[in-house]
Amino acid sequence: MADERFHNEKGKFKEGNPGGPGRPPKAREAALLAVAYEIVNAQAWRQIVTKRVLDALGKIQTGQGDKAKLADDPKSTAQGRNLAATWLRDTCIGKPTEYVNIGGDDSAYEQFAAYTDEQIAEILATIERLRSNGGGGGGVTDGTGEAGGEGEAAHV
Repeated sequence: MADERFHNEKGKFKEGNPGGPGRPPKAREAALLAVAYEIVNAQAWRQIVTKRVLDALGKIQTGQGDKAKLADDPKSTAQGRNLAATWLRDTCIGKPTEYVNIGGDDSAYEQFAAYTDEQIAEILATIERLRSNGGGGGGVTDGTGEAGGEGEAAHV
């Protein structure tokens, strides 16, 4: 039976109860995670990512070392390439943020169409400046490694 101090008669949390910090990890899960970290070391991770890059490109590697070459993978499919590319994006860059319009009836197109040519040029210039300064992975930075930076991220 649920604790009546925190739960209602249906077993749900009473209003205003945050529900607590959640279940702490079990010892077994911690042990399994330790094994995974031991097995998936930097070398193994490099092999996994390399395989996914090849899958995304629809290629296979033939030969070793200096004699390694890429060839078309006859087993490659559009679905497999897309899955590999999606995995790479999600793993290396992060899953895209999904935005929900809760402010009114304007579609995304109408919101974008409301930008002036000057605003669009400023956004594009900011993106290009960030790319040329090496700020292209995992979030917008101001070149110092700190997120944000002089309001540049406000437009992107």
